[in-house]
Amino acid sequence: MSGPIRALPVFALLCSCAAIRPAPVETPTTPLAKAQADLAAGRHDEAAEEFEQILEREPGSLAALRGRVETARRRGDLARVATEAASAAQSRPADGPAFYFLGLVRSAQRDAAGAEAAFARAVELMPAEADVAYRLGLVLLERQKLPEARSNLARSVDLAPSAARYRVVLASCLARSGDRDAAIRALREVPRLQPSPE
Repeated sequence: MSGPIRALPVFALLCSCAAIRPAPVETPTTPLAKAQADLAAGRHDEAAEEFEQILEREPGSLAALRGRVETARRRGDLARVATEAASAAQSRPADGPAFYFLGLVRSAQRDAAGAEAAFARAVELMPAEADVAYRLGLVLLERQKLPEARSNLARSVDLAPSAARYRVVLASCLARSGDRDAAIRALREVPRLQPSPE
């Protein structure tokens, strides 16, 4: 692979990220927004408690599960959460959010094979959830399984066409696969999209 083609994904990513408009700063109005704001501000104990409360009310909240794993990672508490996630997936084999949770934990632990298996099961159980396909695509991309990554990332874009980060990662995958034209087409839409809330 020559230098300019290899540089395309980095250049495209930088250009597309520069074109994404920052979200306006607002006072959090929902429990999830408050938990995310506390996490971003480094108030990990408050964020952990808030994510737990959200998950008590909405056990299938993917955003709260993501926040819970990130909070555990930042607090150095990932081992405890990993045990809980594995137990949840084992005891509830038809529960998509349990496998999504396990995939997030395995990703945070840098266990790509474990994350791939968990996210693949979550995709089977929740085929209409864009972020599940996206997370599987990310892991597959990391593992250099480009055709499978491309398929899952394209699926995430199809399910959530206004999510800029899904398109940016799909474009990177397409460029790494050698499909430069498709990568450029995917990036053309990014400036028109709203930034992702996370």
